[in-house]
Amino acid sequence: SGARKRKTNNSSEKSSHKKNNSTSNSTPTVVKRKTPTTIGESINDWIMSLFDEVDNISLVIFRIMWGLIMAWECWTFIRNDYYKLNMYYVIPQFAPKYFGFFWVHAWEGNGMYIHIWVMFVAAMGVASGFLFKFCSVIYFLGFTYLILLDACLYLNHFYLIAVMAFILILLPANRRFSIDALISPSIYTNTMPRYIVVLLRTEQVIVYFYAGIAKINEDWLRGEPVRHWIPGKVIAFASEHPNNLFAQVLARFLDTEGGVYFIAIGGLLFDLFGGFLLCTSGILFKISLINCIFFHLMNKFLMNIGIFPWVMLASTTLFFEPDWVYRIPGVTKLVSPAKPTIFTGKISLTKKIVLIIMALFIIHQIATPLRHHFYPGDVAWNEMGHRYSWRMKLRDKQCDVNMVLHDPTTDKNYNIDFNSYLFGKQVRKIKPRPELLIQFAHYVAHKFEDSHGTYPEVYADLVCALNYRKPQRMFRLDADLAAAEPYDWNKLYDIMVPLEPLSEEEQKDSILNWDKFMSLLTNPFQPRKKVENPFNVVNNEQMKVPRSNSKLPPKQPNIKK
Repeated sequence: SGARKRKTNNSSEKSSHKKNNSTSNSTPTVVKRKTPTTIGESINDWIMSLFDEVDNISLVIFRIMWGLIMAWECWTFIRNDYYKLNMYYVIPQFAPKYFGFFWVHAWEGNGMYIHIWVMFVAAMGVASGFLFKFCSVIYFLGFTYLILLDACLYLNHFYLIAVMAFILILLPANRRFSIDALISPSIYTNTMPRYIVVLLRTEQVIVYFYAGIAKINEDWLRGEPVRHWIPGKVIAFASEHPNNLFAQVLARFLDTEGGVYFIAIGGLLFDLFGGFLLCTSGILFKISLINCIFFHLMNKFLMNIGIFPWVMLASTTLFFEPDWVYRIPGVTKLVSPAKPTIFTGKISLTKKIVLIIMALFIIHQIATPLRHHFYPGDVAWNEMGHRYSWRMKLRDKQCDVNMVLHDPTTDKNYNIDFNSYLFGKQVRKIKPRPELLIQFAHYVAHKFEDSHGTYPEVYADLVCALNYRKPQRMFRLDADLAAAEPYDWNKLYDIMVPLEPLSEEEQKDSILNWDKFMSLLTNPFQPRKKVENPFNVVNNEQMKVPRSNSKLPPKQPNIKK
């Protein structure tokens, strides 16, 4: 009976599609299941509901928004005479790699320019639903390739884009309002299984929740690095726009201790509970939606994090009811809503495979951010397990490094001109990340070996200040980085200096400190604490190999602006 209903429904919708969806203006009705009376029945009822057919208009709209945002991201690499593409992938001669992907290199000649244009066309194909599956695969592979080219350019939203692009390959997002459906009317349908909604929402909730969990750390709870990042950006914006009343008021508020902790604790609570509240309904959903829009717009204008806010705002529509579009006045005159159908049949082998794959994917997404707990030390300091964990905007590392190369055959030392080998963001990104600096040491050592015939030793005096703490060394001074393995984290920890605990003065800034908590309650508008971060010599220790007046020749070509 259920099968006949679905068949009749699909047939009528195809007919409606051919008539430009102008023959129906009715509100869809939903048949309710019998209320379960036991836990087992509740679980079975929920599993069965994953295969209910719901309107697919929300997936179609997400596909269009997603494709356009991805096309815009490609365009940012193309515009201004490929400036961004050149800065990221064409000009740099050295690019650190991810574990297992040392073999990935940039295309030669005009290959990178062709690559980004292919991605742009693929993104437009996703948005328009033209050769959707093929374009989705091409975009996923193309974007993942860009990520793998240079590990120092890793961003959480790049990883999220790769994950969502992979999911989109498997979804029937081209069955409606697509060129594919126009060319092949047989694929048209206006419904989709509910598990698609559940899968997409679950991925978003995981991102939000782990971002909140990551903020429960001793630095974030003492207002760092928020105290230095956001107020400075807002104050600078307000000074440039003296007639903007909102900017002036916001700048004054964020320049207080109350403003700092409003952002820090507010951001923590939003991430921790925001995803779950978006899954609710009624007033809780509306409040969470308003907070979500405000949060991502503030991120866009204050944090300069690319397309991430737009990706998250587009993804927020996935939390709406599947037929939310029809609640917009006048829409039902243009598009006929689908009639939801309840799945009452037997779960076939194909459906069981779908459930297993979905469960494995979700387990992977839940487990991956937890892996840093199995590594020694503080993840914010040694970066072990930082990636793929939704640890967003949690640390600020200001670093200074002196590197020396030692030739064991001649006993001669050379100072390494760090900046001359690197380009653009690499200078800032590589220093605070131990595995990337080790790869850089290997790169310089191999260059020296090619020209001198001897593989040298490389030592680094790397001093970093994490989240405006007291600066300290990251590597032991007698550690030969050219002999270290960047991703052998058991041995890597042995050559690193552990992160020192917070000082008593720094601990007093934590909101968990009763005196600090009460001072914020009684005087929230007290001036923002200004924390100096002098970069003095940590101590009088010396590297195993002393510095020399001799320098290795720069390997990076001179680039005109």
